[in-house]
Amino acid sequence: MSPFSESPFGDDELEGLVGETLAADREVPDGWREAARAAYAWRNVDEELLALTFDSEREPAAAVRGDDEARTLEFSGDGLTLEVELTGGRVLGQVTGAGEVVLEWADGRTASAIADGSGFFSLDTPLADGGPVRFCVRRGGARLVTEWVVP
Repeated sequence: MSPFSESPFGDDELEGLVGETLAADREVPDGWREAARAAYAWRNVDEELLALTFDSEREPAAAVRGDDEARTLEFSGDGLTLEVELTGGRVLGQVTGAGEVVLEWADGRTASAIADGSGFFSLDTPLADGGPVRFCVRRGGARLVTEWVVP
């Protein structure tokens, strides 16, 4: 006989206690909320941020750019430069040095490519859903991420 098979509560009584617990409107203490927010803020402390240094959409000529023309973004930081060209269904890019480049959507989807010796990579993936994306460059044990952008 298992020590877990004997309970001071019957099934109906236990089910009632669980129901009461789940139905109770309990306030979470402010200290717990602050601790949770602080822990969440540190979730990516090991990531280095690559800052957006160029966006062709912010250039004056972009106002007359056609819908089918590519958007060019450049990110840099920590001695690394990442240049990407976004079109409807393709991402072409170059990163200083080799490494893995991962395209991440805010909803958790990812697509990845390995940059060759020249740093060139391409991803055939639709970007038309309008959701924010960011790039992550993995090199050795380092993880460098860009700001979120809307393609």
